[in-house]
Amino acid sequence: MVKNPMLENLTGFYKQADGQTKRKILGCIFSEKLVFEKGRVATIPFTEPIQALFKIAKVLQEGKNKKE
Repeated sequence: MVKNPMLENLTGFYKQADGQTKRKILGCIFSEKLVFEKGRVATIPFTEPIQALFKIAKVLQEGKNKKE
């Protein structure tokens, strides 16, 4: 299995990245621009790959709760 240190510590990588790299990371996660109002972000839809990851995680989590 190939390890990807950036994905293993995405938060740390993001914090150390320059502005352009941060925009690219956010662009891979969110399908629209983030808009802040009163210090809060409106609900923004995730990109399709991120939505798929959430669905997979949900199915795997539900499988842990069921007895085989």
